[in-house]
Amino acid sequence: MLADRALRQLQQDAQAAAAQAVQETTGEDSGQASDQEVATPIQAPQISDGELLELAAMRTVTATSFLTDTAMIESARLFTCREIIDVEEDAQPRARLSL
Repeated sequence: MLADRALRQLQQDAQAAAAQAVQETTGEDSGQASDQEVATPIQAPQISDGELLELAAMRTVTATSFLTDTAMIESARLFTCREIIDVEEDAQPRARLSL
């Protein structure tokens, strides 16, 4: 599931960052170039379109639940829409809410 995969990636990233911090603070790297790579760039996890749509659907349920349970808005007054993925190169993450 998407959440499990994201959690595993975060744990791996945290472990790598901690190891790098220990290496830097213990002086193992004296600032001179060595044969061993000091820092490895962290790669963003590859997430499929299906996983993104699943996340969008979960966000819809969460937002609807909040509005009905916490904000006390009648569910009959709420509408949801189909999740879509913006494929434009300059696309930005967003959620559009309308009243």
